Amino acid sequence: MAVCVAMIVASVALARRPPSRFGTEAQGVNCRGRRRGVDVAQYLDIYMRDDLADTGQVPNTARAYWISPDIIPWGESIYQGDWKQFFTSNWSQDVGKAILEGRTNYLYVRGYNKFAGAQTGRIQVYWAYSSLLLQTSQWINNAIYTANSLPTTAVAASATNQVVVGADAFQWTPPKPPGGAHLCLLALVGTQQHPPPVPQGNFASSAAYANWLLDDPSAVQRNVTLVNNPPPPSWQQSQLFANLDEEPEEYLFQADISSLPAGTVVTFSCSASGPTPPINASKTVPQGGPSPNWLSVVSQLPAEFTSSLVLTLQVPQGKTVPPQGIAVDYGRVTQSRDSEDLRRWSRPATEFYPGADLAGLEVVILGSCIVRFT
Repeated sequence: MAVCVAMIVASVALARRPPSRFGTEAQGVNCRGRRRGVDVAQYLDIYMRDDLADTGQVPNTARAYWISPDIIPWGESIYQGDWKQFFTSNWSQDVGKAILEGRTNYLYVRGYNKFAGAQTGRIQVYWAYSSLLLQTSQWINNAIYTANSLPTTAVAASATNQVVVGADAFQWTPPKPPGGAHLCLLALVGTQQHPPPVPQGNFASSAAYANWLLDDPSAVQRNVTLVNNPPPPSWQQSQLFANLDEEPEEYLFQADISSLPAGTVVTFSCSASGPTPPINASKTVPQGGPSPNWLSVVSQLPAEFTSSLVLTLQVPQGKTVPPQGIAVDYGRVTQSRDSEDLRRWSRPATEFYPGADLAGLEVVILGSCIVRFT
């Protein structure tokens, strides 16, 4: 089953583009030429490629515009490490993965800055059911969000001729398409000089649609494969959390996984940038392991930060999960500088979680939820 990951869009149709987007590069080299009797110009802002040979010139010569390497599906796990460095280093490669049906998938987006100097922008992503002609009304109400529950993520370049990668991944659980159809993902990227124009209603002509889709250096599309939930049996759930304070503060994420079958892998993850260290921890339930058996993450969250924790469970074949589920706790780690109004509720973490490797930490438990996997 194919999924169409489609269209990073940063501008209106070519006929309406301001001349300043094209022409002379920042180095002063005139990049205009002729192609099939038509003026050729370099797009002078952040662009995305239709294929690996695309250099951001207009008109576009790509014969296949659904194979962009710059919208990057990454499956159900966030990239382990510095994804900006990773997706920059493999600019010459297509490293996208399959989209998993019924799972939380992560999508990264990158581009290339041809603006004359440092540049910043924002990207947003939408989904739609497949169509031979994808009108605006089919996707405009289907925004995809980051882990911070934001509809956009930032890109930034410190200089011209530089790869840019979105600061956060987008999180998407794809709906099951009807009747074997595929799905499409669309996105918009814009800068201060060239805001991302959402089409004003459906397109009224083939020319307008073709210019928007085919001849914009920021408009790209990608077809990917949608695969079924692979073995072993696995589940995912997301829970919102936040740092309500005006300063960065440490928080604790905690779960007792001892009731789960031996061999089960439990993962806490958050794809949002900001937490230090990043929230990404896994633990395997051992045979005959201790009870309780804690999975713990302590991370400093930015001031007034909101995001979601994704809890993933992978269970060995033939095993079942307990119907009562597991409890996930969330607590604020307290410091001597904190107010007495907060510290009076604080207790040593080991009082709440005996045997956990949390010696020296004091915490106020702010919330708990029971996560059931059915």
